[in-house]
Amino acid sequence: MMNDFRFTVPGKPVPWARPRPRQGRFKKMITPTKQRDYMALVAACALRAGAPSPRPGAVRLVLDFYFCPPVSWPKWKKARALSGEFRHVSTPDASNLVKIVEDALNGIAWDDDARIVELRATKHFGDVARTEVVASSLSHFSNR
Repeated sequence: MMNDFRFTVPGKPVPWARPRPRQGRFKKMITPTKQRDYMALVAACALRAGAPSPRPGAVRLVLDFYFCPPVSWPKWKKARALSGEFRHVSTPDASNLVKIVEDALNGIAWDDDARIVELRATKHFGDVARTEVVASSLSHFSNR
C-alpha cells in the first residue's frame, strides 16, 4: 500500500446490516441487496482511483461520512448543520458505517482488515452526501 490513498464514494453512506434468513424451506442467510450494492460501489471507486495492490503492514484508515440535512429542517437549522455547529448524532452508527467500508476494501486496499491498527471515523452534515476515504501505510514490514 502506498503512503496515502484517497478516494470519495458518492451518495448517502450505507451501514453494515446483519444478514437475515431467506424465506422458504432452507434458511440460508442472505446479505441485503443495498449493502452488496454499496460494497461494490466502494470497491469500484477505490479501483477507479488507482488502488495500490495490497501489501503487508499496518494501515491507518480515516473515514468521513457526510449526510445531507433533513429536508424538513428550516433553512437556519440546515445552515448551522452545514457549518459544523450541529453534528450528525442519529442513525446509522459510525461503527456500522466503518465495517462496510473495511470489508468492501478487503483484497483491494489491504489483504485483510485486521491490518487496520489506527482508525478515525466521523459523521458530518454536508451539502452532498458522500464518504471520503484515506488509507495510509504505517509500516513496510509485517509481523507475520
